Amino acid sequence: FGAAQGVLVKLPLVRGLFLREYAAGTYSAGAFFITFVVQQLIQGLVIALVTYLIAYWLMGLNGPFMLFVLTFWASAQAISGIAFLLGVAVSDVETATALSPLILVPQILFAGFFIESD
Repeated sequence: FGAAQGVLVKLPLVRGLFLREYAAGTYSAGAFFITFVVQQLIQGLVIALVTYLIAYWLMGLNGPFMLFVLTFWASAQAISGIAFLLGVAVSDVETATALSPLILVPQILFAGFFIESD
């Protein structure tokens, strides 16, 4: 959920900057989108790597280290994409934060953690 919160807070804050620069013809919406996504991909990979550098050996996990990192990274990117959709749909941080449970709670409910495995 940390990946989603970062996107939800960042997008409404840079909306004014983007609209001003777009109106001035400095760059296109595509350039902004590609730059934002590439930055999120790199930042997410670094966070996943640091998280699993600590957690992998601390918890005594077995299995390929990079598979754990890439799975964590892919999950974070999936929720970031959904948060990006919500972030561009609203105009301020308060609304984005208030609407975030609409995208986060279903992720928790349908993740399978609350299903008994008898």
